[in-house]
Amino acid sequence: MITKNDQKELEWVAIRKDFEEAMGKLSSLERSAQDASKDLTGVLKRFREHCNLSQEGAAKIMGVSKMYVSLLESGKRPWTARSVRRLLGPILCL
Repeated sequence: MITKNDQKELEWVAIRKDFEEAMGKLSSLERSAQDASKDLTGVLKRFREHCNLSQEGAAKIMGVSKMYVSLLESGKRPWTARSVRRLLGPILCL
């Protein structure tokens, strides 16, 4: 017969297991997001250089400041799905 304490312990074990799995997935997502951000940083810089655009020129097309483009290219500003659509859309005609 399972006591209330045993049941609580089983619930706690299940919660800890679910938490550990969720943290593993989050860690994997963060790694994937970091990799994608590095890739996007490279795409922006290569495309800008390919088109002979300065950071200022790219910034004008993207509707942001030159400093923001610099932060993106240096990896100091992370990419989000929204920023990809908003910023790279105009420059890559997405």
